[in-house]
Amino acid sequence: MNADSSYSFVFDSADGTKVSESGKQKQVGLKPEDIGTVSKGSYLYTSPDGIVLTVNWYADENGFQVTGDHLPTPPPVPEHVVKMLASLKSAAVL
Repeated sequence: MNADSSYSFVFDSADGTKVSESGKQKQVGLKPEDIGTVSKGSYLYTSPDGIVLTVNWYADENGFQVTGDHLPTPPPVPEHVVKMLASLKSAAVL
């Protein structure tokens, strides 16, 4: 942990797994006590069938987000749903 509340680490294990992470404290709300950690990292490992897989991730007040070429991705949101959500959002502002 550094004086500015940031941190980072990297390690490699005997089985070839590699892990890295870094982060820092962040004001996430309006109150002084609304402090959270924003962090990002990655890990790399070899699957049982010998394929090297990498996972990258980011975590903040919006949750945990992960990406990797081997991970499934959701289908795109249908256009009618996008329009409906936009109209609901604008109606909520009025």
